[in-house]
Amino acid sequence: MLASLTAAAATARATTCPVPETFAIQSSDLAATTAALAKRNLTILTLGGASTLGGPAHGAAFTYPARLEARLRESLPGTISVVVRAAPRETDAELMGKLDDGLATVKPALVIWGPGGAAAAR
Repeated sequence: MLASLTAAAATARATTCPVPETFAIQSSDLAATTAALAKRNLTILTLGGASTLGGPAHGAAFTYPARLEARLRESLPGTISVVVRAAPRETDAELMGKLDDGLATVKPALVIWGPGGAAAAR
């Protein structure tokens, strides 16, 4: 029985992230991102709560922004930068201030806003 559980656990681990055949957002809808990729200089601004900062992931290196940046750097030529603007338990209205500040100072080609669990619970 232990052997079958161990085998099941081993097959449950994904070696790569699944990629859907089609995306909801067409590449033509992301003009700034496409232009940044053409210049080989992509900056992404991520907004969110505790999970964006890394608390639940047991450290910043294991957050989705850090993993995204690592995967993009492996896959794409040029400069890739993922900037995190997040704080636990902030409302969407409070995050809007971080968005405004991030757009002005970071000048990202793409923004990823991950709603926090605190906002969802409200």
